[in-house]
Amino acid sequence: MLQYLPTGQALTIRPLTMADAPALLASYQKAVSETDMLLLTSSESQSIQLAMEEEFIRPFTNSTRHLYLVAEVEDDIIGGVSLKRRSVQKQAHLADLGIFVRKPFQSMGVGRRLMTAMLRWAESNPHIEIITFEVLANNEKAIYLYHHFGFEINGKVPQAIKQVNGDYADILIMSKIIHAKPN
Repeated sequence: MLQYLPTGQALTIRPLTMADAPALLASYQKAVSETDMLLLTSSESQSIQLAMEEEFIRPFTNSTRHLYLVAEVEDDIIGGVSLKRRSVQKQAHLADLGIFVRKPFQSMGVGRRLMTAMLRWAESNPHIEIITFEVLANNEKAIYLYHHFGFEINGKVPQAIKQVNGDYADILIMSKIIHAKPN
């Protein structure tokens, strides 16, 4: 789907393919180096090999169970959103959300557009009843975005993250019911 950023640049949001593995890995490594709001450290992300990235994205390609969308500007992957259903039967109705947007493209509506596309897909998938994820409690921009889409805070894990500099950060557990089922 072709859209435009406030800069006038064309933004494309599309499903991930196996051919995207090198570009997605490079983009994610750049994103991790630009912020402390993602789970991995920069050195951890730099240690990811292409074969590991290919193994990570394989379940998302040509799948009706999982989703991975990439955001592209000028043939450069600048963000992505993933939704992965849990594999155990008792939690197969849950899907875990992951999202990143490269720092130069933040506050331009990329995250909002990725979330919109992901939610449309999730709402059309009758097997996904609840979307859940964790976010750093000090990631105010992301939390605002998630609230905008109807996600609620369900809990907090104090000091769940220890940053490279030794500072601790709390994690918020958030979720949204997509398909309500009667009790």
